[in-house]
This record gives sequence, C-alpha cells and structure tokens, in this order.
Amino acid sequence: MNNIIKKTFTSLITLVAITGLTQAGTLKSGSWTKKENKIAGTWKITEEGGSMKLVITDLKTKKAPDLKIYFSPKSISSVTAKTATSGSFFLKQLSSHKGSQTYALPSGFDLSKYKSVLIHCEKYTKLWGGANL
Repeated sequence: MNNIIKKTFTSLITLVAITGLTQAGTLKSGSWTKKENKIAGTWKITEEGGSMKLVITDLKTKKAPDLKIYFSPKSISSVTAKTATSGSFFLKQLSSHKGSQTYALPSGFDLSKYKSVLIHCEKYTKLWGGANL
C-alpha cells in the first residue's frame, strides 16, 4: 500500500511541476512601520514564473495628493523624508491610501539592492512609513 501512495504522490508532484500549478512564492513580507503618519496593513513580495509583485493588503493610512512607492537602499530606521528618494527606485504612485492593491515589479528588478520599501509623499516631502525587506 505504501508503494502505491508513494507513486501517486510522485506523479502528483510531477504533474504540478509540469503544469505550473504551484502557488506564487513569497520572497519577503511584513507590516508597515510608521514614520510621519499612522500606517497599518501588511505587504509581501511574491514571485511566480519569474515575475515579482508587491502585494499590499488591508492598507490604511492618511490620504495625501502624491503618495508614491519607493524601494530604498537604506533601512527604514535610517531613511528620512529628505533622503527617501535618494538612490531609491520609484515603483509607482500608490493607487489608494486604503485597501488591498498589487504592483508588478519590472523585469530584471534586483531586490537584493534594496533594504526597505517606502510610502512617501513626494509633494510635501513626508515619509508616511515603510518596512525593512
């Protein structure tokens, strides 16, 4: 009986690998750290089929006219509002100050170059918050 189960399991694993039915892998995840405004929710970076995405879940923060997402080479503890964009990678304008949202990272994006993900109001030079990667 154990041989039948082992063969069935091996066949199932092979089928999943061939058809690509695996779930997206989570590379990094965490919750937001407040800098200048209260910020709640979680985030994760996923990879599936060579494509990475930033997935923000249950975001809740203060609304602002120019909230943008950056990846910074500095840790969240060393980033300030004035240094948030310096050497950072601009991903995209934040879709909404609340709720869940997903952003595709560009092909070839090297996550190892960055230490944190930030939400920054560029217009008023205010660092809403961020998280270490």
